[in-house]
Amino acid sequence: MHIAIDTGGTFTDFVVSGKGEDLLTFKVPSTPDAPASAVLTGLQRLRDEYGFSAASFDGILFGTTIATNAVIERKGARTALLTTRGTRDVLEIQRLWRPRLFDLYIQKIPPLVPRRWRYEVDERVGARAEIVEALDHSSTSDLLERLEAENFDAVAVCLLFAFLHPDHEKTLKRLLEKRYPGIAVSISSEISPQFREYERSSTTVVNAYVMPAIRDLINQLENGIARQAFRASLQVMQSNGGLMSTLETRRFPVRTLLSGPAGGVVGAVEIARSSGLTNLIAMDMGGTSLDISLCQDNQLVLTSEGGIAGIPVQVPQVDVHTIGAGGGSIAEVVRGALKVGPDSAGAEPGPACYGRGGQRPTSTDAAVVLGLIDPDYFAGGDIQLAAGLAVTAMERHIAVPLGLSVVEAAAAVVRVQVANMVNGIRAVSVERGLDARSFTLIPFGGAGGLYAGLVAAEMGMGQILLPAHASVLSAMGMLLTGLKYASSRTLLTVESDARPGLFTTVFDELTAKVYGLMRDEGLAPEDVLLTMRCDVRYRGQAYEIPVECGPPFDISRIVQDFHHQHRLTYGHSDPAESIEFVTFHVVAIGPGSRFSLLPLKGNPALPNDPDRHRSIFLDGRHLKVPVYARDRLVSGQRLDGPAVVEEKTATAMIYPGHFATCDAFGNLLVTTLDGGDCEKD
Repeated sequence: MHIAIDTGGTFTDFVVSGKGEDLLTFKVPSTPDAPASAVLTGLQRLRDEYGFSAASFDGILFGTTIATNAVIERKGARTALLTTRGTRDVLEIQRLWRPRLFDLYIQKIPPLVPRRWRYEVDERVGARAEIVEALDHSSTSDLLERLEAENFDAVAVCLLFAFLHPDHEKTLKRLLEKRYPGIAVSISSEISPQFREYERSSTTVVNAYVMPAIRDLINQLENGIARQAFRASLQVMQSNGGLMSTLETRRFPVRTLLSGPAGGVVGAVEIARSSGLTNLIAMDMGGTSLDISLCQDNQLVLTSEGGIAGIPVQVPQVDVHTIGAGGGSIAEVVRGALKVGPDSAGAEPGPACYGRGGQRPTSTDAAVVLGLIDPDYFAGGDIQLAAGLAVTAMERHIAVPLGLSVVEAAAAVVRVQVANMVNGIRAVSVERGLDARSFTLIPFGGAGGLYAGLVAAEMGMGQILLPAHASVLSAMGMLLTGLKYASSRTLLTVESDARPGLFTTVFDELTAKVYGLMRDEGLAPEDVLLTMRCDVRYRGQAYEIPVECGPPFDISRIVQDFHHQHRLTYGHSDPAESIEFVTFHVVAIGPGSRFSLLPLKGNPALPNDPDRHRSIFLDGRHLKVPVYARDRLVSGQRLDGPAVVEEKTATAMIYPGHFATCDAFGNLLVTTLDGGDCEKD
């Protein structure tokens, strides 16, 4: 059996699965100040409450937001940056593009490393990998003494063209680790051996900045797991949708920045595939944020141009758009206008209805006031919500300032929240030239199913898939993936100089690296799926298009594939134009799927019989709405809106004019009668 654990800003989710067995799911409140505590509490609960023995588990899979939060909140390590003389201010200069073209008061994102902590090294490597100036060991020794006086926790090293000639960086790393044992050192030739100086510097700095916190977390988890007598190995979810060992996590914590969201997208893709759907927009709504990802043809969309909090990170990651629209998003009146998010109440103190001291109303409080959430069955009854506190907070902070009744104020909060969510979906679809109406919306997370119907109606989307176990889908996704290691190298080569032998040499070098990592995990090359690609562009272009390639390397075919991909992407191509091969990539994927989606068992419950009814405020009036238990639905059962579907850790709403059909796996396919065209498989 395996345990998958996803640590979010509000709750830590647990999913336990064995081959051919039902899933066990539960949540414990997250402990942001001590993330390992919630995980170890949940593991202890598995033994004490559910009766599992520690020896019965083969593996523990873990997703974390600690690196993400450290960057967003700027609470990472005290970090220095060493760089080639003359390039100290690359982090400050950044790029010329403006994220908001007409904003006259736009401010650049401040670097994680202030200027006084950025140091210049006397050395120089040229663009052809030649040593222009050897590393000056005398000045380097003086520099190390200066670093000692500042008492840094981490050091990032990013020298010019180190991705072509890494010896100087490796020397500095060796000297730093010898002089300051235990210090966290990151060098760009290991973290991001690719060109583009700003992005490479930024990625290396982020890795160093979060390394001490991730190291401490992994150490605490491994020690705690051992104390509880678990012999299962610990693996960590990466931003690219795969798992990695704790050893690699300690070296490359930057790869965990989108750990949780990546698991959710993997889970959504597998759920969609089981339901015969190929194009989807995954919408993960947790307590703190909303993560949105678009997938076509059941494929994860990866990008190397992502980032977090405006800081670029040059590692492969699931293409996720994140906004501050979660269940804990705080509602407030600002200059007479209602605003929801991006500030969140988080796990502590949480929404007002949690009764932990939160005073300001949130999206969750609005759902309680409207009757969308049963305060006696939140998190399966593990958490009792105080509806009166939600009403009081909504009245004081929203209803009175806007001159509305409490339920009208709560409905207004929901409308603003939905508008924020719609803007997020437009960012990954309409703004990229794609018609959202041709996609199926898959909401998950604890709050996703509450608002999906309203979002789909606003976007004109005709179909919604409400997955079973929606609130823990990010953890489920970890059970559906395997180890995944990638290796990259920039080697700028013009078309006239490209030879099959060059491709063979570069890809052999990269393949040896990923095979070595897999062998360390006990996997032979024949157990690993290997993919190769090269980033290609027309000469003079600023950005590249990835093109799949593999032995035997036919240069003319790769060129033709690039022209074809360029035409599909930009609507035109120029076969007469010379091209450049830029960065080479190899990805190795180990076997995954630690459980299979199981069809519903026979169920004696009568179809269409609700468990009970409750009053919900919808469309400006109170309605008596049927409430169905998710685990009593049968395959083929139809539910007509308005209706509520409850499971232990999530609630879904089927709105008036919509109807849902339960499929063989317990997922609900919702049809919005006035929705646009959607895929029909």
